[in-house]
Amino acid sequence: RRPGDKIKINGNSFTSSVKKLFNSRFEKDERDSICFIADDEGPLFIENIGIAGRAAITECTKNIMEILPT
Repeated sequence: RRPGDKIKINGNSFTSSVKKLFNSRFEKDERDSICFIADDEGPLFIENIGIAGRAAITECTKNIMEILPT
């Protein structure tokens, strides 16, 4: 996570601060263990919260990456 990160969760009409999402949904001691995926443009996925609209699967999707827990 980077300071100032924001994410627009697929299906939402608004953008949320990643910091506010983490503070409201996760206890402080569990925040570093939450799966968080980002690219150069910003957050793509936050475990137990959702996927960014820009990364959602659509009829135009050509490739899907599956991430499995170890």
